[in-house]
Amino acid sequence: MNLPERCRLIADIIENDLPFEVKHYEKGWDGPDNNAIWYADMVEDYPEIRLFPMPEMIFLGPKEVPPGCAIRQIGSDSWGIVTSIDCEGIYVANIGKVLFSQLHPTYEIKRPGEEDWQLCQKAKS
Repeated sequence: MNLPERCRLIADIIENDLPFEVKHYEKGWDGPDNNAIWYADMVEDYPEIRLFPMPEMIFLGPKEVPPGCAIRQIGSDSWGIVTSIDCEGIYVANIGKVLFSQLHPTYEIKRPGEEDWQLCQKAKS
């Protein structure tokens, strides 16, 4: 990758806040890193850069969505509590049945004891 291509990639990384890694001659690939502004100043010192490979994400299954979790569509203020689970999906108060395949990428989950909403997804193993 030549210098102009690296600069375009760095601009894309900065603009979209993408994780990346750089290659150190003695250590190999080092990452992920999100400090692209630091790297932009050192672009000539580390001639190899690439986007950090992100795992493929898939929907959650019964073990990851226990009863008592709160579920909502991403960005919504309304939510419901998971009341029961079967092999196809979950039953949510105020929403109804939601299939596991519908959870990712349109729903968020908040598990008991957690403060933040998280996307209903997991890394494919």
